[in-house]
Amino acid sequence: MLKFQKYHGLGNDFLIFDTQDEEINWSSIAKILCQRRFGVGADGIMTCTIRDKKPFMRIFNSDGSEAEMCGNGLRCFVHHLWHNNKFSGEEFEVHTGNGWLQARLLEDNGKKVRVANILGIPAFEPEKIPVAFAGDKFLEEKIKVEDREFSVSAVKTGPPHAVIFLDNLDQFPCDYWGPILEKNPVFPRKANINFTQILSPERARVIVWERGVGLTQACGTGAAAVAVIGQQLGKLEQKARIELPGGTLEIEWDGPGTPATMIGDSEFVFSGEVEL
Repeated sequence: MLKFQKYHGLGNDFLIFDTQDEEINWSSIAKILCQRRFGVGADGIMTCTIRDKKPFMRIFNSDGSEAEMCGNGLRCFVHHLWHNNKFSGEEFEVHTGNGWLQARLLEDNGKKVRVANILGIPAFEPEKIPVAFAGDKFLEEKIKVEDREFSVSAVKTGPPHAVIFLDNLDQFPCDYWGPILEKNPVFPRKANINFTQILSPERARVIVWERGVGLTQACGTGAAAVAVIGQQLGKLEQKARIELPGGTLEIEWDGPGTPATMIGDSEFVFSGEVEL
């Protein structure tokens, strides 16, 4: 029997397992349990392992692939640590696939908490994203797919992210173009695709096609990618509100060489156990 707790950050939902067993095939478990009609249902699962009194986080997408990091997932992970009294302070340092990241609990409203995540320094270097490109930064580069040409920018804010600015999200078939662009050869490890409409210098609306998941209610690292690329291109200010289908995230970035900070909610949904 495996015990888990389910959380969501703006509708981006995860099953979290406390474990010390490195032999468990979490990739297979993710594919089984994340199914919404035949399993528990989630965008992904996370494992929480405590070593030398420090928390280690791994995240697996619903298709079984392992992601480097997830912004909404990190908030839920911190909520899990707090909810289960694993640490007494309100400052957290969590080991992820992108190294050690910091988070701070801002509010505790019972089932819902508010968390500030420091996501790390965005990487624009093509080899770090990665993106198949010989220049210094992949910003507003043209990608031709089928009969359409897209202006695409890319950055690593955890996983690799591509940002595409559109005039009107309501009239754009994100569910059609998302999976096609995710697997474009320019992205050797695939990419999350962020379809973005600028509403003002302080606001942007985003729909995310997430690598290994599909359309999601929210994506924290995607919101950060939109904010930093928007700032690089002069479309967004230093502080921006990124509006996603599941809610709004606040992103602040002081420019190249500095980490991006994200503020948002996490909510506990339920706990359970499964027999595999």
